[in-house]
Amino acid sequence: MTTQRAAQILVDATKEKLGRALLATDIWVKGERESLAGHNPQPEATRLFDELNDFIESNLKKSNFPKLNRYFLIELEDDNTVVIVNHGKVLQGMLVSLRNANMGSVVSVAIPHLIKTWKSASFG
Repeated sequence: MTTQRAAQILVDATKEKLGRALLATDIWVKGERESLAGHNPQPEATRLFDELNDFIESNLKKSNFPKLNRYFLIELEDDNTVVIVNHGKVLQGMLVSLRNANMGSVVSVAIPHLIKTWKSASFG
């Protein structure tokens, strides 16, 4: 299966899992800064969060901190949160409304489900 097709499967799974809480999502290859697939795509955000991921990874290394693992979160105004999920060579950025979802369910249910979905779609 192509990376682009796997990315679309992941977008569909994200929409299904998060429902109305999902405001936007994009999937992109690290360093390429262009979305392979998305829901309400945000090209500027894709570039921003790819650069931010690079910045965090390189500065954690310089500081002798452990590497980023599966995800990181950025809390925004108006009950919105950015979720960046690390799928290996691919990143997924999501804008999630916490008015329509519980952060606990995003972290403990949605993110693990999406990681499994990506693995199945890209390697299955």
